Amino acid sequence: MFIVKFNISPTNKASLISSCAASAKGLKPGTYDLWLIASLKSDNNNKISIPLGQLTDAGEQQFHLRSQSNRSATQDLAVKHVVITADKQDPFKQTLLIGSPSLFQNVFYRDQYG
Repeated sequence: MFIVKFNISPTNKASLISSCAASAKGLKPGTYDLWLIASLKSDNNNKISIPLGQLTDAGEQQFHLRSQSNRSATQDLAVKHVVITADKQDPFKQTLLIGSPSLFQNVFYRDQYG
C-alpha cells in the first residue's frame, strides 16, 4: 500500500514564500525525487515539471520532504499533480507515483491565492 500526502501553499496571502511538505509511505528503500507538474494559467495545454526536492528516508518505508520556494516562481501556474520518481528520472517518462489535488483544493487555491 502506498500513501502520499502533499501540501504546497503560501504562508499567507502577502507572503513571498511558499512552503512545501510531502510524505510518502510504502516505498522501498532508495532515493526518490518529488516533482510539481503544472501548466501556465494562461496556457493549460503545455505541462512543465518543477523539481521540489529529494525525499528523505525516515525509515520503515517512510519518506519526507520539507522545502520553501519563491512564491513568484509558481504563482502563475495551475497545479496538475505531483510526481514521485526514482533519483533524477524524467517525471514525464519514469513516474512511480502520482498525486492530484482534489476539486475542493483546486477551488480553494484559485479563490484564495490565484
